[in-house]
Amino acid sequence: MTWADEVLHTRIRRRRLRAERLTTADALAIAAAAWERTWNAPDPGRVRHPQPEWRREFVREVLGTQSAAPDEAVEPQPLTS
Repeated sequence: MTWADEVLHTRIRRRRLRAERLTTADALAIAAAAWERTWNAPDPGRVRHPQPEWRREFVREVLGTQSAAPDEAVEPQPLTS
């Protein structure tokens, strides 16, 4: 998003606030409620399915030797929210 997009979106939001006679506090409360609904909704994209260990076999096939990387360097990292 560019600076111009941000300016446009700000103008649109301000017009809507005026048209609906919302205060900043009202708008923040509505936004917080929407955020909670969105954040708490189930998201299939956030589910991490078990992944088979494929890296060591890949290195063995491609390089013809064992990986020199320590186990913790190649282990999948947990998803963070």
